[in-house]
Amino acid sequence: MKTRFPWHPYLFGLFPILFLYAQNAYRVPLRQVIGPAVVVLVTITLLAVLLNLAVRNVRKTALIVSAVVIWFFSWKHLADAMPEYEQVIAYGFGLVVIAVIVATLVTRHTLIKVTGLTNGISLVLVTLQIGLPEWAVASQPRTGTSPSRTDPSVSLTVHTTLWKAALGTSMCAGTRTRFACSTAC
Repeated sequence: MKTRFPWHPYLFGLFPILFLYAQNAYRVPLRQVIGPAVVVLVTITLLAVLLNLAVRNVRKTALIVSAVVIWFFSWKHLADAMPEYEQVIAYGFGLVVIAVIVATLVTRHTLIKVTGLTNGISLVLVTLQIGLPEWAVASQPRTGTSPSRTDPSVSLTVHTTLWKAALGTSMCAGTRTRFACSTAC
């Protein structure tokens, strides 16, 4: 029987940080991604270890942790994109996560195929973000008008936003992300 290690919770956790970095690669050095990434990875590991004590199945634990991580990093951005439906999105997304958790807990299947599929999806998402910073840097004007990597105000703004992404708080519009927020940083 072929076994697959469920590393998708870690990749889903890294995705928002890498996404934000990819959108700001020409403004901020890569080393500013390390702190928030460590916080996310340690938090996911602790959550997975504690949850696995109760569930006692690594694949089920990983699917539950992935659902929670996706919910944690996503629902506010969806709500900010459609503010008139914020409560519907909050409750709807929460119900979907609860349904995934319940379905995962009650299933008797080994979840090997689901783990492989989820690993693949998370790997594609992260791989796309790893390639984007080079595209972003290459697409910037070479006239000297692009922000400098050493500009402390830009660096601090993006660094703060990376930490907010790691901690799950709202990301702000001035950081060149695709998400526009209705609240200030």
